[in-house]
Amino acid sequence: MKTAINNPDDSDPLSRFYKKLRRAQSRASEAEEFMDDVLQSLNDLRDKPSAQLSFKKTERTGAWQKSELAAVAEAARGATELSIVPTAAGFFEVQVDKKKLLLSPKLGMLLQILARDTGRSDDSFVEWKPREVVRTELARQAGSVVTNHALTNLVYRLRKELRKQAKLHQSFVQAHPKLGLRFALQRKPVAMTS
Repeated sequence: MKTAINNPDDSDPLSRFYKKLRRAQSRASEAEEFMDDVLQSLNDLRDKPSAQLSFKKTERTGAWQKSELAAVAEAARGATELSIVPTAAGFFEVQVDKKKLLLSPKLGMLLQILARDTGRSDDSFVEWKPREVVRTELARQAGSVVTNHALTNLVYRLRKELRKQAKLHQSFVQAHPKLGLRFALQRKPVAMTS
């Protein structure tokens, strides 16, 4: 025998419909992220078909720590050059300090937003963007809803792709609980005229 718990929100048909709509919206966002990931994997496989077939394990003692420290130091200095160019297929060709990579549409849009410089910053990097601003701008560009969970997932995937394709440390994509998100890109000096 099934016992129903009376929840005031469940009695309102509009409330139930709204909950169903939010769940569907969340699932659609997750499906879109999954499709972006599959497209990126297919693109990687197309560019380097034999790369997926290599199963050799390399033993590196100490080398990992050295490369990790170098990557952290590089991220602390930040990138000096960044080029983001959309391709005809919808992907983004990115070059960070002469390191090239190819990003899925949403990841490319996210990187564009995080690297945007409007000139307001307290340090040598581009300014912080509040998470809500990033979500809103990404939703506007992508034409779909971007939830907090989806944004967190996209940041994780962007860091992963930067690491995998360009050997860039995850701290190039910076996150701060109060300030928001940004890409560690050095700001261009402003020319002074007299």
